[in-house]
Parts: sequence; C-alpha cells; structure tokens
Amino acid sequence: MKRTLLCLVILQIFFLPVLVFAQVAKVIDVQGMVLVRVDTSHDWTPAKINMFLDKQSELKTQAKSKCTLAFDEELRNILSIDENSQIKLEEIKPGNIFLREGRVFTLIENLAKSEEFQVRTPTAIAGARGTGWTMQYLNNASSALCFVDTVYMQGLDNAGGVTREKDLSSGWGINISAGGSLGELFPLTDADYLQWNNFMDYIHELRGDDTEEVYDTGSLEDIKQEQREDYSDMVDEVRRRDTENLQPSGGSQDDDGGQTDTHR
Repeated sequence: MKRTLLCLVILQIFFLPVLVFAQVAKVIDVQGMVLVRVDTSHDWTPAKINMFLDKQSELKTQAKSKCTLAFDEELRNILSIDENSQIKLEEIKPGNIFLREGRVFTLIENLAKSEEFQVRTPTAIAGARGTGWTMQYLNNASSALCFVDTVYMQGLDNAGGVTREKDLSSGWGINISAGGSLGELFPLTDADYLQWNNFMDYIHELRGDDTEEVYDTGSLEDIKQEQREDYSDMVDEVRRRDTENLQPSGGSQDDDGGQTDTHR
C-alpha cells in the first residue's frame, strides 16, 4: 500500500508541470516595460519571465517594449506582443486571444487537428490550426498578414456577429474596417517579410535552434512571382466561370444573330 502511494506521488510530481503548462500560458521573454493583471479586479504589475498566466489575464506593452508567450512546452505555439499593444487571454488551450489594440505576431506549429488558435479584434477574427501571421488593430480597423500556410478571416459587425469569411493564404494581407467589412487581398512587401524574418530569428534564439528558416533575398522574388501567378490564375478561373454561367444553355448566337446548336 505504501509503495502504491509513493508511486502515485512520484507520478503527480513528474506530470504536474506538464498538466499545468497545458492549461496556462507562460511568459518566455520580456523586453522593456510590460504590465500584467490576472483580471479586472487586480492592479497592473510588471510581467516577469517564467510567469504563468491563466485565462482572463491581460498584458500591455509600453513603447519600445514587447512580451512573448508560449502555449506549449516545446515553444511551438508562440504569441509575441508588439510595443504599445494590449491583449486578453480569453482561452488558453488551444488559445483565443483578444487584441484590444496594437499588433501581435503568431506562430502556431503544434495543435491537434480538432483545435484552432484564434486572434480576435473588435472588427475581425483570424484563426488557424498551424500557420504564421500578424494581426493588428489600430484606429478602429484591423489588418492581417499571412506568412505561412493559410489563415481564415471573419469580419465582425458592431454586435460581434460574423459579416463575411475569407481565406488568407501565405504572401497576402487584408484590411478589415469598422463594422467588419473585409477588403481586397494585397501582396506582402519586402518590408513585411523582413519583419517576419526578424521575428523568426528571435524565436529561433529563444528556442536555442541551430538553424534558421528565413526568406533569403534570392528566393523572395520567386515567391512573390509565384503568388502573383496564382492570383492571376484564380482571377481567370472566376471570369471563365462567370462567362459560362451567363451563356444560354441551349447554345450560342452566330454572327447573324441566329441560334447555333452546341450539341452537334
């Protein structure tokens, strides 16, 4: 009996950090002035590295400051909060973040197939199972830039209802105005990729990785050209379908205005 109890205690001690970390977010880096509060009934206090945060916790960064959170032990699910930003952890696993203002960098690489990580602003939701993107909310409008795989976007009206949905593929960005109106997709710039590369360098350093995955300047133009060609092909396909839908089912008119049998 004593041996059984001893084994249970050892198992609890061994697995407790894993269980705790799976249900909280961990602060893995703090630069500059970053404040945290566990809920609205508490005061803001300085955030510290290795601090664990439960849902409903809030973080805000001052100028020239940032804070980075991990949602798993392997540091594969990361949220980095840029300067002059404020977020709230609405859910921890798999992760629902409310971006009240500012910008966040999100890298999600280790979620179960049934899980989705979301970043919400007052005008939009961006979510994915495994990808990398940035989300920004300033002056009552949101913007998202996708760098890896695909992010699904939803516009939100003033009551929080979904207005429209659209997929955002890697290499593209989108603006969402007040009221949840989704704008047209636009290609990412060299400056956008540079910021993402700097973020990835930073993450690799936190992880202690030996290699770095970056967009080198030689391949960047190839990536952007491929994205432009994909977009052009998509536009051509939409136009072709529209033309087919407008064409009468019984046939097409010849040059004299008569009906030509298309089944001959």
